[in-house]
Amino acid sequence: MNSRACITPARHVRDSLSWMTQQLEIIFGELGIVQYLNAFIDQGFDSWETILDITESDLYGNHLMAHHSNGC
Repeated sequence: MNSRACITPARHVRDSLSWMTQQLEIIFGELGIVQYLNAFIDQGFDSWETILDITESDLYGNHLMAHHSNGC
């Protein structure tokens, strides 16, 4: 019997997303904008590659910066 845990594709994806989220949390923390991380992830910007492709309309059109403009 194999003693290694079986890694299912779903678990692999979940683990990868968790790793990406942790990396984004580090980057956002270094930039001093960690408070916006969940808003970016909720809008589908869940990897550094997708964040690098953000346009100004993404920031304002998708309300990513709504909290910032409201002074929150």
